[in-house]
Amino acid sequence: MIDNAVLFRYHANMSSYAESGEPGLEGLSGEGLLDLAERALAAVIAQPLEEELGDARLAESVQRLYRLETMAAAEKLRRIAEVDARQAWREEGVRSTAGMLMQRLRLTRGEARGQTETAVALASLLETAAALRAGAVGLGQVKVATRMAKDLRSDVREELDQLVAGEGRGLDRRQLRVRVEEWVHTVDPEALAGRERRAWANRRLWVNAEGADGAVRGGFELDPVGGATLIAALDALSKRRMWRTSAHSRSDRPTPWSSSRGGRWTAATFHWWPCSAPT
Repeated sequence: MIDNAVLFRYHANMSSYAESGEPGLEGLSGEGLLDLAERALAAVIAQPLEEELGDARLAESVQRLYRLETMAAAEKLRRIAEVDARQAWREEGVRSTAGMLMQRLRLTRGEARGQTETAVALASLLETAAALRAGAVGLGQVKVATRMAKDLRSDVREELDQLVAGEGRGLDRRQLRVRVEEWVHTVDPEALAGRERRAWANRRLWVNAEGADGAVRGGFELDPVGGATLIAALDALSKRRMWRTSAHSRSDRPTPWSSSRGGRWTAATFHWWPCSAPT
C-alpha cells in the first residue's frame, strides 16, 4: 500500500502541473513512483466502461494501455538486466537470474530464461531499448533484435540497433524479422548460417498428457527448412479437393473442413493417419 509520506510528497509536487503541464514527481523515489503507478492503474481498472466513452475513445484507450504495458515491460527488463549484472539473485538463495524469476514470478524455466536473455541482450541495444521505453516498438520487435544480435558480428550490432529502433516503429514482428534478415544477408551472411545450424541441432518434439480431461498436448521446434517442409506438406494434405477425392472419405461423416489453418491441419493429420475415436 502507498504510505502517507509518499502521498504528501506527491501532492506537494503537483503544484508544478498547472505551469508545465506535467505532474511534479521529482521528489518521489523509485518505490514511491511504482506505488503511485499501481494506485493509478487500480483506479483505472475500477472505473466502469460506460457507453458515453464512445467507440473512438475506447479504441484509443486500448492503444494507450498497450503503450503503457510496453513501457512497463521495458522497465522490468531493465531491472532484470541489473539483477543479472549485480548477481542480486544470490540473496534469493537461487543459482541464477532465471531461478529468481521462476521463484518470484512463478514462471516456467523456459519463460524465465527467455526473459533473462532478452533483458541482458537489450541492455547493449541502447536505441532499441529507448524505443521500447517510449512505447514506440513492442516486445515482439525487441525479440527480433535481441535474437539476431547474438549471432551478428560485434561491429554491425549498432547498425542492427538503429535499424530496429527506426523501422520497427512501422512494422509488426514478422515484417521486421523479414527486413532484418534481408539486411543481415548483406552485411553478415554467416550469422544466418550459424542460426540455421543451431536450429538444426536444437530440433525437438515433446508430448505429454497433462491437458484437461486427459487430453494429450505437445509441440515441436524445427529448423527453418524442416518447418517450411512440414507446413507445405500439411497445406497440401488439407486442401479441400483432397477431401473430395480421397478413397478414405465416408459420406456419413461430417465434413472435416475448417476455416482455420490449424483446424484443417488437425483434421488432415487424423484423416490420412486413421486413429480410433469415439463415435
